[in-house]
Amino acid sequence: IYMEEYEATNDLKNLSIYDFFKFNRQPGWIFLFSLCKTISAKYWIFKIVQSLFINLVICFFIRNNSTYIFTTTLIYYITLYFQLNFETMRESFAIGLFLISYKYLLSKQWVKYYLYSLLAISFHISAVITLIIPLFKFLFPLTKKLSLLYFLFIVLIFITPHMHISTSALDFLMSEK
Repeated sequence: IYMEEYEATNDLKNLSIYDFFKFNRQPGWIFLFSLCKTISAKYWIFKIVQSLFINLVICFFIRNNSTYIFTTTLIYYITLYFQLNFETMRESFAIGLFLISYKYLLSKQWVKYYLYSLLAISFHISAVITLIIPLFKFLFPLTKKLSLLYFLFIVLIFITPHMHISTSALDFLMSEK
């Protein structure tokens, strides 16, 4: 689907307001598509930009926030690498922008943090959760709970397929964003 959308996206010179409504995507995503399309009409250019962004951001994040760099990188590769690089590409930009903003969250630089949050939302609407994360910082110190949260996230990944949740309620909550 992303390849087809990339083919149909205009370059920056021909970008119009209609392009932002054509695919029902967020504006950051359309602008990035258009920027890459200006460089080259080949989809692989965009794919290189996307994979460089998410993997470099995650590697820098791991280097700056983990004492076990190789183990953490291995866990990333086993659990999230393929999903972020091939399936949830729009979300990967939102996640990458959150990881960049994480240092601002820890240092309580709220303006910078929220600017990155808004940029993340411009790639995927699910990043709206980043707007309320600072509230959790007051409840739980993130520096001490990050490994616990990551462990719980991995557990959730493995048990979610086995849970039988009524999707009608979820569809209702997620409909029309």
